Amino acid sequence: MPQLRRVQVLARPPFGPLVDWLALALLLRAVLAQEHPQRLPSFVHLQAAGAKVGQIRVSIGDIFDTTDPGEDKWLFRWANALHIRTRSGFIGRALLFKTDEPLSVVLIKETKRLLRSARYL
Repeated sequence: MPQLRRVQVLARPPFGPLVDWLALALLLRAVLAQEHPQRLPSFVHLQAAGAKVGQIRVSIGDIFDTTDPGEDKWLFRWANALHIRTRSGFIGRALLFKTDEPLSVVLIKETKRLLRSARYL
Protein backbone atom coordinates (compact mmCIF):
# COMPACT_ATOMS: atom_id res chain seq x y z
CA MET A 1 0.00 0.00 0.00
CA PRO A 2 1.47 3.40 -0.95
CA GLN A 3 2.21 5.73 1.91
CA LEU A 4 0.40 9.06 1.82
CA ARG A 5 2.20 12.20 2.84
CA ARG A 6 0.49 15.30 4.00
CA VAL A 7 1.64 18.43 2.21
CA GLN A 8 0.71 21.84 3.51
CA VAL A 9 0.38 24.56 0.91
CA LEU A 10 0.60 28.14 2.09
CA ALA A 11 -1.22 30.66 -0.03
CA ARG A 12 1.09 33.58 -0.71
CA PRO A 13 0.35 36.64 -2.75
CA PRO A 14 2.46 37.19 -5.85
CA PHE A 15 5.84 38.78 -5.08
CA GLY A 16 5.57 37.54 -1.49
CA PRO A 17 9.31 37.01 -0.95
CA LEU A 18 10.08 40.39 -2.48
CA VAL A 19 7.59 42.14 -0.20
CA ASP A 20 8.98 40.26 2.82
CA TRP A 21 12.53 41.26 1.87
CA LEU A 22 11.57 44.93 1.44
CA ALA A 23 9.71 44.95 4.75
CA LEU A 24 12.73 43.43 6.47
CA ALA A 25 15.05 45.96 4.86
CA LEU A 26 12.84 48.88 5.95
CA LEU A 27 12.59 47.50 9.49
CA LEU A 28 16.35 47.05 9.68
CA ARG A 29 16.91 50.60 8.41
CA ALA A 30 14.53 52.00 11.06
CA VAL A 31 16.25 50.06 13.84
CA LEU A 32 19.71 51.21 12.74
CA ALA A 33 18.52 54.81 12.52
CA GLN A 34 17.32 54.65 16.12
CA GLU A 35 20.58 53.13 17.35
CA HIS A 36 22.77 55.60 15.47
CA PRO A 37 20.93 58.90 15.10
CA GLN A 38 22.63 61.41 12.88
CA ARG A 39 24.59 63.71 15.15
CA LEU A 40 25.49 67.31 14.59
CA PRO A 41 29.20 67.98 14.35
CA SER A 42 30.85 69.43 17.45
CA PHE A 43 32.22 72.96 17.55
CA VAL A 44 35.74 71.49 17.52
CA HIS A 45 35.03 69.63 14.27
CA LEU A 46 33.42 72.72 12.75
CA GLN A 47 36.40 74.88 13.72
CA ALA A 48 38.81 72.34 12.22
CA ALA A 49 36.77 72.35 9.00
CA GLY A 50 37.08 76.15 8.77
CA ALA A 51 33.40 76.87 9.38
CA LYS A 52 32.16 80.43 9.80
CA VAL A 53 29.52 81.72 12.19
CA GLY A 54 26.19 81.88 10.40
CA GLN A 55 23.02 83.63 11.41
CA ILE A 56 22.77 84.35 15.13
CA ARG A 57 19.27 84.15 16.60
CA VAL A 58 18.56 84.98 20.24
CA SER A 59 15.46 83.32 21.69
CA ILE A 60 14.08 84.93 24.86
CA GLY A 61 11.82 82.74 26.95
CA ASP A 62 10.16 82.42 30.31
CA ILE A 63 11.94 81.26 33.44
CA PHE A 64 9.65 78.25 33.88
CA ASP A 65 8.12 76.00 31.23
CA THR A 66 4.42 75.94 32.10
CA THR A 67 3.75 73.29 29.44
CA ASP A 68 5.56 70.89 31.80
CA PRO A 69 2.98 69.62 34.34
CA GLY A 70 5.60 69.84 37.10
CA GLU A 71 6.07 73.58 36.47
CA ASP A 72 2.45 74.48 35.75
CA LYS A 73 1.74 75.89 39.20
CA TRP A 74 0.48 79.34 40.14
CA LEU A 75 3.84 80.34 41.67
CA PHE A 76 5.73 79.51 38.46
CA ARG A 77 3.16 81.32 36.27
CA TRP A 78 3.39 84.32 38.59
CA ALA A 79 7.20 84.36 38.41
CA ASN A 80 7.02 84.18 34.59
CA ALA A 81 4.62 87.14 34.53
CA LEU A 82 6.76 89.29 36.86
CA HIS A 83 10.28 88.63 35.59
CA ILE A 84 11.94 91.22 33.38
CA ARG A 85 12.83 89.82 29.97
CA THR A 86 16.38 90.24 28.78
CA ARG A 87 16.56 92.15 25.51
CA SER A 88 18.01 90.24 22.59
CA GLY A 89 20.15 93.28 21.67
CA PHE A 90 21.90 93.03 25.03
CA ILE A 91 22.73 89.38 24.43
CA GLY A 92 23.90 90.19 20.90
CA ARG A 93 26.31 92.85 22.20
CA ALA A 94 27.65 90.46 24.84
CA LEU A 95 28.65 87.84 22.25
CA LEU A 96 32.39 87.71 21.58
CA PHE A 97 31.82 86.37 18.06
CA LYS A 98 29.97 87.89 15.12
CA THR A 99 28.32 86.65 11.93
CA ASP A 100 30.69 85.59 9.12
CA GLU A 101 33.71 85.30 11.41
CA PRO A 102 35.62 82.01 11.58
CA LEU A 103 34.21 79.76 14.29
CA SER A 104 36.29 79.74 17.49
CA VAL A 105 35.62 77.26 20.27
CA VAL A 106 37.53 79.46 22.72
CA LEU A 107 35.27 82.47 22.00
CA ILE A 108 32.12 80.36 22.33
CA LYS A 109 33.21 78.95 25.70
CA GLU A 110 34.25 82.40 26.98
CA THR A 111 30.93 83.93 25.88
CA LYS A 112 29.08 81.12 27.63
CA ARG A 113 31.09 81.70 30.81
CA LEU A 114 30.49 85.47 30.76
CA LEU A 115 26.75 85.16 30.21
CA ARG A 116 26.36 82.53 32.94
CA SER A 117 28.36 84.64 35.40
CA ALA A 118 26.07 87.67 34.90
CA ARG A 119 23.78 87.61 37.92
CA TYR A 120 21.07 89.69 36.23
CA LEU A 121 20.40 87.16 33.44
